[in-house]
Amino acid sequence: MQNEKITIENVNTPGQNTNVRADKYNDMCDALLKILPTAPNSLTYTDMRDAAKLHLCADLFPNGKTAGWWAKTVQLDLEAKGRITRLPTKPLTFQKTLRPISPFRNILGVWGLAPNRSDDKVIVNSFNKNSADQYRCSTGPAAARAPV
Repeated sequence: MQNEKITIENVNTPGQNTNVRADKYNDMCDALLKILPTAPNSLTYTDMRDAAKLHLCADLFPNGKTAGWWAKTVQLDLEAKGRITRLPTKPLTFQKTLRPISPFRNILGVWGLAPNRSDDKVIVNSFNKNSADQYRCSTGPAAARAPV
């Protein structure tokens, strides 16, 4: 499983994807989603990282080694996907997103939350399932012809 990769996003650099180890990503993702609260509570990055360390697999992260890098990497990816929210506080704090997440791009091509209004449309061209059971949606000229 060490050679299996997953493609991640970064909220700070939209459109730039990176391949990382799936086992470490999934372990850190599970830990962060387990410890992050929902509104009105939130955690600073430091608190989030430290709390997640307690839930990590010792074989993948012996003595918490590299856990800080992985926590930041997964945090940025989860933000890009709309699964967690960065609050405009000082210091920055994070919480789980309350609304359901759509695995589709909306008509503006942005990943994230499902549209609120019934007149909003989701444009879908094709799906590609990657090794972590997360769905990617590609849009393009054929997307306008796809059924909604």
